[in-house]
Amino acid sequence: MKCVRCGAELKDTDRVCIRCGAVNYNNQENESYVRKYGNSNEIKATNPGYMNKKIGLFPKILLVIMIVIIIAIIIYLYVKNR
Repeated sequence: MKCVRCGAELKDTDRVCIRCGAVNYNNQENESYVRKYGNSNEIKATNPGYMNKKIGLFPKILLVIMIVIIIAIIIYLYVKNR
């Protein structure tokens, strides 16, 4: 069987996917979890984008600026100590 979230191969005895941590709804021990939270299809229906979260543009720009600043500091310290 395959994981509903990442597609990794699962055994019936696995409670969760070892690759992404998703619950294995076919495991007998997860019955109480399924009763409480529903199965994967119900989760997808109530929140269709639960695995499609995308990082916005601002955090990407902020990351690039931080990397540029760190590189500039490293170059400055290297040149200063020559």
